[in-house]
Amino acid sequence: LEILDISNSTLRTNDVKEFSQLTKLTKLVLFDNFLGASAFPTEIGNLKNLSSLNFQRNSGLMEVTKAIPSEIGNLVKLEYLSLTKGRLTGTIPSEVGNLVE
Repeated sequence: LEILDISNSTLRTNDVKEFSQLTKLTKLVLFDNFLGASAFPTEIGNLKNLSSLNFQRNSGLMEVTKAIPSEIGNLVKLEYLSLTKGRLTGTIPSEVGNLVE
């Protein structure tokens, strides 16, 4: 599986951790779900082939209020990252500097 699009569904935060086993994913779209405070699990760093991550409008009933984990720096093939309307807090980790694609 290379592309996974679970937009406009009832996806919950705990479901996102399961995606870390899909190591061949190149595109992950989680647009407009009900992902909450721990929506960015550290396991996201396992998706080393990911070139596109769309995480727009994921406040739903809960606001995404957790900072981006440093493991996002493992996604060295990432070319597109969208966090629009996610209400993230905290600092942007320095590991984002690893995303040079």
